[in-house]
Amino acid sequence: MDRIGQIENELAMWVDDAVVAELIIEQMAEHDMQITLPNAKAVWLDALEHLPQLIRASVQALKEKGQ
Repeated sequence: MDRIGQIENELAMWVDDAVVAELIIEQMAEHDMQITLPNAKAVWLDALEHLPQLIRASVQALKEKGQ
């Protein structure tokens, strides 16, 4: 496995899916959305559509800070 592949695997293990699930449920409750598995999945799929733009913005901001 190459270096980037190893970093990708380590990052995948580091990302906490329970935190993501908790955040989705918290936001659904805060916005009075019915908390069901289909609704939570719909929220996650919608968030995934926006994730590339959010990551791009974060990478650019961190790079500008010199990281």
